[in-house]
Amino acid sequence: MGYAGFIIGYLLIWLTPVIGMWHKGFPQMGRKSTEAFLPFVNYFAVLRATKLPWYWVIFMILPGIQFIMWASINVTYIRKFGVYGVMDTILGILFPFPVFWKIAKNPEQYKVQPETNWDVAKQVDARTPSDHVALFFALPVVGHAIVYPFSLLGVKRKPGKKSIWKEWSDAILFAVVAASAIRTYVFEPYKIPTGSMEKTILIGDHLFVDKFVYGPRLPMTPFSYPIFHNSIPYLNVKSYLEFQTIPYTRMPGVRFVENNDVVVFNFPAGDTALNDPRMPNGLIGHTYEEILRDEAFLICLREGKDVHHFESNFDKYISAARTRFIEKEKCTAA
Repeated sequence: MGYAGFIIGYLLIWLTPVIGMWHKGFPQMGRKSTEAFLPFVNYFAVLRATKLPWYWVIFMILPGIQFIMWASINVTYIRKFGVYGVMDTILGILFPFPVFWKIAKNPEQYKVQPETNWDVAKQVDARTPSDHVALFFALPVVGHAIVYPFSLLGVKRKPGKKSIWKEWSDAILFAVVAASAIRTYVFEPYKIPTGSMEKTILIGDHLFVDKFVYGPRLPMTPFSYPIFHNSIPYLNVKSYLEFQTIPYTRMPGVRFVENNDVVVFNFPAGDTALNDPRMPNGLIGHTYEEILRDEAFLICLREGKDVHHFESNFDKYISAARTRFIEKEKCTAA
């Protein structure tokens, strides 16, 4: 697919205000209708009209973050017209066009609303369902698990202060965007999986890797949950989707790799370093292929054969080792 999906993704972002008929709603916000047709100017206009930071537009240009900001501004737009329903907010995040068209075609019903008065219970209650949805998408389940106990304490808000749900959804969203930008383009924490540099760095050591010096690598898929590296802890599922990917692409850096630099790179065997809870830090620094070969050679030695015999009958012993692993797994499962 190459860069086709990448280009289509940005075209979708650029054309969303045009397809969503924002030009009909802009005059109500005090903006010119023509601004709705100008790429990124349209998003800038919404941010200015809603008194949000204008530099959010910059995040829409960065791969790996652009769709988070796209969804955030889309929801901001529909909220400006008083749309706070659960389903409307979900659509605003995932596929906003039906909500945009509804606003554009019913100008008498959907008018620009003043800023929420957080001291008026009716206004706060009206937007609370939407804030719950935003919090869930910002940090699924965990966000509510963090905030709900605070809500039970009944802590009094200061006059004019946002509700606890709104405050936390904004804070978590900002943290997600900031963490995404930093770990993708500036630096990222890593845990050493192998013993290839044992005299300098040990297995299990933690370190921060500077991505800016050599040039950050663009995310190969924009559809990922930015807080997690490759998989979601405990669920053992990938934290990204692969139906739309781009080729390996690196942005320009400050300098090239030099002698004696300590460099982190993808594991040569395809990032297949194994975790073993019996070992310190749960890491052993080997691949499945290495362990399989070691087991195969051990079988050969137990038969009283030498290394030459092993190399001559390599496939036979590899097959035997693989069978042994499968039988052990069956016994463990039983």
